[in-house]
Amino acid sequence: MTDNMTLTSGHTKQRYKVIALPFEHEKEIRLIEQDIFVGCELKLISIFPFKGPVAIAVHGSAYSLPYELAAEIQVEHIA
Repeated sequence: MTDNMTLTSGHTKQRYKVIALPFEHEKEIRLIEQDIFVGCELKLISIFPFKGPVAIAVHGSAYSLPYELAAEIQVEHIA
């Protein structure tokens, strides 16, 4: 059984595998430009309060995503 969720419902300092991106083409392209694609692994660094930015690490690089965009990324926890 997998533990599917959105990135914003994840726990900090945990690793996740991306299983789905937003359906809007512009959002998907923006994520791909930041090396975020279906199948990639990332680490959730922090979620700032009040729906602030979501900080992640992908392939050794740190990125900050708007909360609304991160809420559309489906992930599964990597044990």
